Amino acid sequence: MLKRLVLKYWPMILLLVLIIAVLCVSHYAENRKAENQEYAQAGGPKAPISPNDASKSPQKTYESQHPPGWIKTFTWPEGVTAWALFLTLSVIAWQSTETRDAAKAANAQIKMMKDKERARISIEIKPLDTLEFGTGSNHITLRLRNFGFTHALNVKASGDARALIFSNPIELPGLPRTSFGPAYKVPTLDPLPIEFQDLDVPTVLLAGSPSTETWVGFIFPDEWDDEILMRPKIAIEVRGCIEYDDVFGDKHTTKFSYDMRVSRWGEVSKTGSAPIRPHSPFSQWFKTPNPADNEAT
Repeated sequence: MLKRLVLKYWPMILLLVLIIAVLCVSHYAENRKAENQEYAQAGGPKAPISPNDASKSPQKTYESQHPPGWIKTFTWPEGVTAWALFLTLSVIAWQSTETRDAAKAANAQIKMMKDKERARISIEIKPLDTLEFGTGSNHITLRLRNFGFTHALNVKASGDARALIFSNPIELPGLPRTSFGPAYKVPTLDPLPIEFQDLDVPTVLLAGSPSTETWVGFIFPDEWDDEILMRPKIAIEVRGCIEYDDVFGDKHTTKFSYDMRVSRWGEVSKTGSAPIRPHSPFSQWFKTPNPADNEAT
């Protein structure tokens, strides 16, 4: 603690030390000045000087009449004026540093308060239970919720989804199922591109309000029908981004990137629907490995 106080108040300590030095040296200089005046005004016959003292006397007289040059650095008025100017500049510099540190602390406090009170939007993807292989589109429901302490303004959302198919291991009579390549690495057919579309969301999400829902869709192109008959493995990708402002005027984004893998599904109905569960009970949404894909600012 003592070290911290010294580092913080060193200009005041230096000022106090220099004031004491100026007072002491000024007192010393005044005493020498008085001695010189007494010596100059002294009258009457001089005492005899021995040969040994004759060589020392001029030096003593010179020393008494001419004090050391460094004394002037601390004497009145030249030395004191110079030190006063130096100390004034030092105090001004110290005050500037203290003001800057106080401003940094205030800004940090404001930022901390904003981070605590600002809006924060989370995204949740509802489970997908059915695959639509017919003419219908597969809808993936997204839930948006503001779990912050203040409202989210100017909310915008965009996203898209797509399906990818991968060859399943080949099963031959009397032989174990054999895979000719790593699963979920190289799609059997080129997937459709991800093209973000504006999603239907409220422009304001109130703090503490219930979740609001929107959706993204994907299809299985008609040219995939022959491959679908081979019952391949399926991967589904969901990508998107939410943009909004907080009540303090700062902009924020919440990215989301999820995948789901379906290794099996049930019988396809006449309308082209096939259930995922209970045939693929472990098919769940999971975040993609890259943290930047699900970054929130």
